[in-house]
Amino acid sequence: MWSIRRALFTWALFTLGLAYAIAVLLLYQSHKDAFYGQWHNQLGYESLNLATQLQHQLPNTALEQIDRQIAALALKPYVTYAALYDQERVLFSTQRQHIHQPPPQIDSFSISEWEREQIHQLPRQPEFSIALDVYYRHGIRVHQHVTLLIHYNLHAAWQQQVRLVWQQALTLLLLALLFLFGLTLLVRQWVLNPLQSLLQGTQRLRQGELGVRIEQSRSHEFGQLSQAFNDLSTHLKKTDDALWRQHRLNTGFADAFPDIAFVLDHNGQVQARFGQNSTALPAQSTLQLGQHFSAWLGAAEANVLTSNLQRALATQTLVVHEFRHDDFYLESRVAPLRQDRHGLVQSEEAQGVLWLIRDISELKRKQQQIEYQANYDPLTDLANRRLALRLLEQKQHLARQQGQYGSVLFIDIDHFKDINDSLGHDLGDALLIQVGQRLQQANQQLHETARLGGDEFLVVSGTLRDSPEMAAQRAYDHASFVLTMLREPFQLGMHTLHISASMGIAVFPCDDCQANDYIRQADTAMYFAKSHGRSTIRVYTDNMQQQTQQRLQLFNDLHEAIKTEAFSLVFQPQCTDNGDVLGAEVLCRWIHHGQFISPEIFIAAAEDSQLIIPLGKWIFRESCLALKRWQDNDQLPPSFERLAINISPSQFMDDQFIDDIQSTVQDLGVCPHRIELELTENVFMGDKQHIRTKMQQLVALDFALSLDDFGTGYSSLSYLQQLPLHKLKIDRSFIHGIDDQQAAPIVASIIQMSHNLGLAVIAEGVETDHQRAYLSRHGCHQFQGYWFSKPLNETDFCRYLTPS
Repeated sequence: MWSIRRALFTWALFTLGLAYAIAVLLLYQSHKDAFYGQWHNQLGYESLNLATQLQHQLPNTALEQIDRQIAALALKPYVTYAALYDQERVLFSTQRQHIHQPPPQIDSFSISEWEREQIHQLPRQPEFSIALDVYYRHGIRVHQHVTLLIHYNLHAAWQQQVRLVWQQALTLLLLALLFLFGLTLLVRQWVLNPLQSLLQGTQRLRQGELGVRIEQSRSHEFGQLSQAFNDLSTHLKKTDDALWRQHRLNTGFADAFPDIAFVLDHNGQVQARFGQNSTALPAQSTLQLGQHFSAWLGAAEANVLTSNLQRALATQTLVVHEFRHDDFYLESRVAPLRQDRHGLVQSEEAQGVLWLIRDISELKRKQQQIEYQANYDPLTDLANRRLALRLLEQKQHLARQQGQYGSVLFIDIDHFKDINDSLGHDLGDALLIQVGQRLQQANQQLHETARLGGDEFLVVSGTLRDSPEMAAQRAYDHASFVLTMLREPFQLGMHTLHISASMGIAVFPCDDCQANDYIRQADTAMYFAKSHGRSTIRVYTDNMQQQTQQRLQLFNDLHEAIKTEAFSLVFQPQCTDNGDVLGAEVLCRWIHHGQFISPEIFIAAAEDSQLIIPLGKWIFRESCLALKRWQDNDQLPPSFERLAINISPSQFMDDQFIDDIQSTVQDLGVCPHRIELELTENVFMGDKQHIRTKMQQLVALDFALSLDDFGTGYSSLSYLQQLPLHKLKIDRSFIHGIDDQQAAPIVASIIQMSHNLGLAVIAEGVETDHQRAYLSRHGCHQFQGYWFSKPLNETDFCRYLTPS
């Protein structure tokens, strides 16, 4: 089967080839006629003219002239031979050897004198001869004649004419090809391409690619055809989409049958069954066609479902009911089937229902699990904050109704973060589980126990008292009992842990308070228990709230003071036995609204609020600036070694700490060996390897490291000897106890231990000469305290360095 493209191309090629062949044939014939006509005229003229000249020359015997004329014919390229002869011999010839020879026997076109008009009827061939009779008078009455024979060869001229024909034929061929090319482009653009587009679109439609669109043709006819195709394709796509949507709906509806479905008549007899086949429901194997739908149910269940069937038929509405059968949670859906295809109501006997049974056991279990997870802590199985708030609201409502009082106990494990950081979160979680178990054991069924998050627990009293004092006392007694239980050691694998807890108590109900308010009050009381030494119990009072607000205000003021650099520095000299100044400790002071704020207060607040890092940066930079001024002004005595700057644990553990202090000393041009960084033992509670590495980096930068308040924290001596420390500072609490015969040997032991570790030792808080003398006798020769000088501002400190 031929395509339109092939048929059109073949027919165009055939017709064009035929037309080209005819044109070339006509061209050839016209050139041939013109060629021979032109040459016949030319040759006839030349030969007749020559015959005429000979006719006049022969009587005059102008032989030389005749010879020259015959010889001149040899110079013409189209004359190959010429001769003038009579009946006996050749008189003149272009070939001299033929002269006086018999006449040549050459087939020639003979023309008599009276037939000279035939000269135009010469043979139409490239090579031919003309024999022309020339008559002349020889005497008065005698006439003689001779014959002029000329042989022509027009091959060269004919070949040139043939080449011209071929050139014109090639030109015609080129024009024909151009015409064919243009015709091909035209047909392709306006006929074949639109047809191909239609064909491809049709094939894509046959392959199921509905909605395909083809490019609109620019021709009117094909434009209408392509538009009709696009409209049809769009309509098919919409129809297919509609059918697919309906199919999806039908499939989804069938798949949504929850496990199993039955068609029941108005009496409840099973007429048909469809739906899921892989269900463990008893109805799957029990119910058969013709049976009553309740055959597999108990009496109570059957009565309820029969009532639902009757209600669905009576109200013509969907009736949904959940019930439990054996170990299954089931959902029953009864939908009426009462209309025929025309929407007419059928007779009562013809009415029926579609009864769908869905197994929702897994859904119910998940709902129960979600409900449990929403109300209970997954780690300890105690109530969570959400459930605790709801129970507390209920308890408060009951207390208001009965005019009685209850309590809330807020429990926080002391130093739980240290346990997590040092022993790991897995051990921390194990500890929380055991703490929850002990709280459950301590509270039994009398109180509700909850875990609020982290290491925070809540106990809501189960019994109410007649007065708030009685409720608070009962809560305090119970908290003491709980605290005693928590102080018992916990065995976690190979670890034995001794812990304590800080507890806060709030009494309810009170005016305009909700459950969250009581938890907040108990939390505030717990915070006060922590601030008073931990492992204690506090009952909430309004004064605590006021103090909490003041503490919050302190945080805000401290943030603003750091922002505005509202602090100042003082310097307490560090001296030897003979009073030489070895160095000084930098201390920070804050005057807020004309009131002196104790460093113990604002430094602790800065540590709690993480403002200690920007404050520490400011103290370090200002200290370096002061040291730079002293060096530039040559105010430091030869005995001055280092300026001691306190570094908090949070500041030390900051990732940018080393980069910050290194860039500061480089910017200010301060020598690091003039700076001593004082660290407390709390620094060593973290990752020991990381801390040791960080300290080694500081020593490599030429900073000196000292251990401040030694003896007040936890330090392993085996770990201390691995640290690149320069000096130990004995805490002032030990110095004040020198007069005590039991405390004094501790100071001597610390000094001796420092010497054994190869560390310098300095005592802070030296306030009497007796203390100085005792320290000196036992090997401590560096001192800091009021016996030598109180902390001084920069001006007074410079005067102290250079006494008059």
